[in-house]
Amino acid sequence: MKIPALSYTEYQSLGGKLPEEAFKDSYMAAQAWVRYYCGYNEAETEEDITAVKQTVVAAIAVDNAYGASGGVGESASSLSIGSFSVSGGVSQEPGASCYQQDMQRVIYMGLSGTGLLFGGLDA
Repeated sequence: MKIPALSYTEYQSLGGKLPEEAFKDSYMAAQAWVRYYCGYNEAETEEDITAVKQTVVAAIAVDNAYGASGGVGESASSLSIGSFSVSGGVSQEPGASCYQQDMQRVIYMGLSGTGLLFGGLDA
């Protein structure tokens, strides 16, 4: 799916509050996650395009809250080896990190009812 581009000015007009550098740091990951959950569905109407852009704004906030990580390094559980410890928080869905669950939640909320969420099997 091709995701509509979102400028920083549009981001702000849709309620985005992050400074421009933080927006840039999280924009690509947010777009990729929205694309992932849309699958092959394309936003064709102005209403759908706006919904996708608003969803990307919400996804940017999630990515930024996790340190603009794109979800890399997030784990679904805790791991300790000696004095080294990594914690991904408490995941409600087996195999999914808290980052992924939070991202999924804002994307489902933003695109629910649009017909853009992918509902099939990906081959």
